[in-house]
Amino acid sequence: MFTCLFLENSLPAGSVTLVTAATAVAVSKAIYDVLGIQCDIKWVNDLFLGDKKVCGILTEGITSLESHTISHLVVGIGLNTSSKDIAGISDIAASVGENDFNVNLLIANIIDNLLDLHEKLSSEDISFMDYYRSHSNVIGKIVFIRKLNRTDDAPLIPYEAINISDDGTLVVKSTDGKISKLSSGEVSLKFNR
Repeated sequence: MFTCLFLENSLPAGSVTLVTAATAVAVSKAIYDVLGIQCDIKWVNDLFLGDKKVCGILTEGITSLESHTISHLVVGIGLNTSSKDIAGISDIAASVGENDFNVNLLIANIIDNLLDLHEKLSSEDISFMDYYRSHSNVIGKIVFIRKLNRTDDAPLIPYEAINISDDGTLVVKSTDGKISKLSSGEVSLKFNR
């Protein structure tokens, strides 16, 4: 299942990164409310059941050249709702739809949750970040990071994920004890090389 929403943006530019986190919370809560399945959130834009991915989220901003602000947001949600969705990749992906369920009810719940969270973000209410952190599958673990401006053959660097800040950045500690915040990058819980 793929859902795409187009939202008029009323958020300050610095808050836009929180839309991805809010979307993860909206989808996670909807899955739990409709199906009784609890997903973990992998910073910044994936939902997992155990060690298998069930959902990916992409958020893009449309910039107004006149005002130099983000005028609209496009939120894409790819959720595996059937075993057909994961054919050939079941070793790394899972589906929430092992039993029959009303997909339309799940979509409606996701949209309701997302619109509610977008309204809260507009009023600078970021209380949803507590849910995001409490359902994180990276906090307290060693993660391997490849920064986005690096090539695919750049080495993955180990860090300890120590927190997710209120602005949605991942707070990590390097092996030499240096603390830093990441706003983007590829994060893996497994070292694949």
